[in-house]
Amino acid sequence: MIGTSELAERLGTDKKNGLTTRLVIKKSAEYGYNEFQKNKAISWYHKLTGFFSLLLFTGASLCLIAFYYQDDSQDLFNFYLGILLSVISFTVGIHTCMQS
Repeated sequence: MIGTSELAERLGTDKKNGLTTRLVIKKSAEYGYNEFQKNKAISWYHKLTGFFSLLLFTGASLCLIAFYYQDDSQDLFNFYLGILLSVISFTVGIHTCMQS
């Protein structure tokens, strides 16, 4: 393990005063500024139509289609499942949009 004095010497800085202005300009030109890169903006439509959301919407659609074509009109399982999958997918999409 190296000491702070040796580390400051390796990095070309001073423990009390830091880098000189000339060295800051030189290192900024060499390494760039110390800042985060901005992410590309993604539209709300693309956030709502991610792979998992598309799977949920497809499942909901298939449940509603199966409910429409089923013989037993008293069995509401497919209808409720289709509505539930739609609500879950929409809610997940809204939360994804709000977080970013």
